[in-house]
Amino acid sequence: MIFKYRISKECHKAILQYDWIKANYSLDKEGQEDEHEIVRLLDNTHYKHISELLKFINQYCKSCPIIGKRLLECNDIMQFDRLLAELFLFVYLYKIHNANVKVLEQSNKSRTPDFSIQFNSRELLLELFTPTDFYSFQLFKRKITQILKYLRIDIGYDLKVYSIADSSFYANEFPEFIKIIPWFYDFEKRISSWLVMASKNDEMIIDSPISSLKIKVIINNLFHDRVRQIIWSHSTQSTDTISFFRINDPEQFSLTEWGIKIKDKLNCQQAGPQDPRNIRLFLLNLSNSDTNDLSFLNVQKYKDNISKDIKFLAADILPFPPYDIVLPCAIGFECGFSIPVKLSQDKAIIVDEIINFLGFNLPVKEKPSATEEDTKKLISELFELNDH
Repeated sequence: MIFKYRISKECHKAILQYDWIKANYSLDKEGQEDEHEIVRLLDNTHYKHISELLKFINQYCKSCPIIGKRLLECNDIMQFDRLLAELFLFVYLYKIHNANVKVLEQSNKSRTPDFSIQFNSRELLLELFTPTDFYSFQLFKRKITQILKYLRIDIGYDLKVYSIADSSFYANEFPEFIKIIPWFYDFEKRISSWLVMASKNDEMIIDSPISSLKIKVIINNLFHDRVRQIIWSHSTQSTDTISFFRINDPEQFSLTEWGIKIKDKLNCQQAGPQDPRNIRLFLLNLSNSDTNDLSFLNVQKYKDNISKDIKFLAADILPFPPYDIVLPCAIGFECGFSIPVKLSQDKAIIVDEIINFLGFNLPVKEKPSATEEDTKKLISELFELNDH
């Protein structure tokens, strides 16, 4: 489902602040529609985290135009996140190794990893894998906000959106995303027809794609211009990513969505077969998982479980090993790493040296709890947005 964003005057004003983006992206006229994710960012620079992300893209894509081009051409919100992870990792490595970091061009004719770095007489080949768990549910959450923000109606609005669930395990019930695409078109049609006739404080309850979840939309305010504010509140879930890694049985883990995805990607062997001239690293990035805190990657029992799981998944892949090192990690503005899983016995002796050389020895940062001051600041920002 390709989503299109309306190009606003805010987009044209914002792009002037980012010289690399402006030089490499041709923004259409105001009022036209554009499917690329960079337009979504340019239209929302009033959010601090988005303006900071655009500054980051603009600054570092000058040194990494291969990833930069992919970001500008991307029209899929989840793929955009995966490309951002590549940029975050590049920047992390670039700050340590400068021009020694090579971004490799992807080819349909041969297996190619994402990065290479020279290490003494050997070449380090790095493949970054950023899977998304509960994919349909995660995409559902994001598409709801997209649809409401970019409805093709000529009014503005401030909406509160709630999910009402009968079960805390509702995320498990979502089918393959392709099966719920018709629901999105119906939701867009129904909500558009309702909003143009509705009044302040009106509310609407809509069935979701699954029977145990409903969507409630409340109108806080309506505007004559196209100013739009969406606040999306989710029901409590019992589907946190950590539950997969609590499983203390590698065979059972292999049957979960995480086990299947990891094995499929290992089996691709993007860095090629084992070679004494290089060392192949598979970075398992959990940053797109449906959890609020990845610091469990620092806890020994999870390190042990993941190590056993990876070794089990790789055991019957031929040629073995599919990679020399597998490293669970969290890649973002700040990067953190768990312990390496050593699959190649021949190269196991130098793994610690490689990890230190790459700077992959920092733990995953715990997500800080919000202070009273943080909460007051957030509320103040929300009131400011509603006044725009």
